[in-house]
Amino acid sequence: MNEVVDNNIKKKKSFLKERIMRFKIVALIKRNLPLSSFLFLLMLSFLFGFWDVRKYELYDLGGGVVSEGISSSVSKYLKENVTGENFFLLNLSSLEKDLYLDIPKLKSVRIEKVAPNKLVLFLETFDEKYVAYLRDQKCYLLAQEGIVLDSICEDEEVGKECCKQYAIDNSLTYFFSEKVEPSIFEDDKDRLLIMEEVGKIVKVVEKFNYRIKRIVLNEEIVELYDEGDRIFRFTISADIDTQLKRFIVVAGKVNSEEMDFSSLDLRFERPVMRE
Repeated sequence: MNEVVDNNIKKKKSFLKERIMRFKIVALIKRNLPLSSFLFLLMLSFLFGFWDVRKYELYDLGGGVVSEGISSSVSKYLKENVTGENFFLLNLSSLEKDLYLDIPKLKSVRIEKVAPNKLVLFLETFDEKYVAYLRDQKCYLLAQEGIVLDSICEDEEVGKECCKQYAIDNSLTYFFSEKVEPSIFEDDKDRLLIMEEVGKIVKVVEKFNYRIKRIVLNEEIVELYDEGDRIFRFTISADIDTQLKRFIVVAGKVNSEEMDFSSLDLRFERPVMRE
């Protein structure tokens, strides 16, 4: 009697197994077992966070060493906004833009993915060029392009003097103006727009070995003071390129003839030089 019951149970199990094996999905899995196994393991890897971004490496595009300040800022941003994100879903273009906007000293960012969970970042940074005390009575650290890299000397009582001294201590050019202040942008870096013109002047003047230590912008007049206290005077109300052409002609003659002067005014068709 028991043997008959056992046989019936075995038949039922066998029938049930055959019915299950006839299901299309089961048959499909059986026919594609390697692929099915791969997909199953892949699903498990997602569930257990195997593809979650956890590692990153930083490199300087110029071949140098990434500064401690930049490294710290980038690392903090990645830990707060990227760590744990899915490797495949991470949008690199969006991340590059966000990093560029969030960290003022970053000039450019390029990011590559390395499976399964690492990012490699190639960074280019702005060089510090100016220390500027402006209309809002604040002191700013600027790049050659006028990009605002940082706010410094935030104690209002000594802000202006601190600003001057910071420029001296760090061999930077001091810029002073009571007429301008940085422009704030939502989708770009904050910048002092006038420095696009002023920076062009400085770049050309310093090509002739005049190291500019101080710049004063008063109304539309730009005065550059070099280490020998010589003054180079331009105006932003007229074409800068024309004035620079005048400067190049005069500076070339001055250097060739070893002429000495105290000021050079390029605002006029005939530049005015004073001894």
